[in-house]
Amino acid sequence: MNVYKRSIAVLISTALGFGLESAPAFADDDQNRRQNRRENRRNSPYGTDPKAALTSTTALLLYETECGSCHLAYPPGMLPGRSWVKLLDELADHFGQNAELDSDSRAKLERWLLDNAAEGDTHPLSKKVVRSSRGSTPLRLSDLRFIAHEHGELRGEVFARSSVRSVANCGACHLGAERWSFRERELRIPK
Repeated sequence: MNVYKRSIAVLISTALGFGLESAPAFADDDQNRRQNRRENRRNSPYGTDPKAALTSTTALLLYETECGSCHLAYPPGMLPGRSWVKLLDELADHFGQNAELDSDSRAKLERWLLDNAAEGDTHPLSKKVVRSSRGSTPLRLSDLRFIAHEHGELRGEVFARSSVRSVANCGACHLGAERWSFRERELRIPK
């Protein structure tokens, strides 16, 4: 009987050992599931499509035409208003490119960007932008601490891939980036 009890004890401890080793993998998956449920329950003005609240404006079309022709037209709530003003003030040298606009287009875009900047937006990502910028004037999304934190677990080799190139190329990994959705369940890191 002693051998029987000892065998049972060994089996139980072995099973527990395997269970504990795999716990971190399951914990991360549970955390993602909880986060996705919270995202779905949040009372966001965007509902399931973050871009939907802004699609009826001609300013959005102008923004997508002028800015989206070279890169993803980032959600205006991803930067504070002061950042948008500075970016618009420096369009003659926009990260090495001349992206100047006529005065009417610039005024229309500035008004729209300020109306939808992080400070006035209720979307959870915009709230993170406000906390993360802490009075600074970031000109790149990658200058925001929470963006750096979210992408910090990725190795440099991911951004060196020709399909990714940089953290600013959101659409390379975030399948919903074009509609301004950056949920983890819509994430695919290319090989």
